[in-house]
Amino acid sequence: MRLHQGIYHVLLTGFLCVPPPLLLAADFSGPVISVVDGDTIEVLHKTRAERVRLHGIDCPEKGQAYGNRTKQAASALVFGKEVTLQTYGKDKYGRTLAALRSVQSSQPCDCETSMSSCLS
Repeated sequence: MRLHQGIYHVLLTGFLCVPPPLLLAADFSGPVISVVDGDTIEVLHKTRAERVRLHGIDCPEKGQAYGNRTKQAASALVFGKEVTLQTYGKDKYGRTLAALRSVQSSQPCDCETSMSSCLS
């Protein structure tokens, strides 16, 4: 009986240590049809545009210093390309939160990985 309780405790502890976004992760692919700003894109998903906030990337917004430059840089990297997204749910504005991957690369883009190396 004691062994069963110990195993249950280990499994429960391991389950609780996994961050919730990893438990809910899903993937979909589609072409990038719009770049809203440096950290938000729109991807065609099931015949409709889905607005995606890129996980782990924080860029200046439109109207802020360098906002246009970050949008141009993101556009040069992903606009018109087929991408795969690993999704983690929705943010408070209803955008899909996702790590962005190109079809050619399986490495997620996040704070620790520059977008240019992911999308080459």
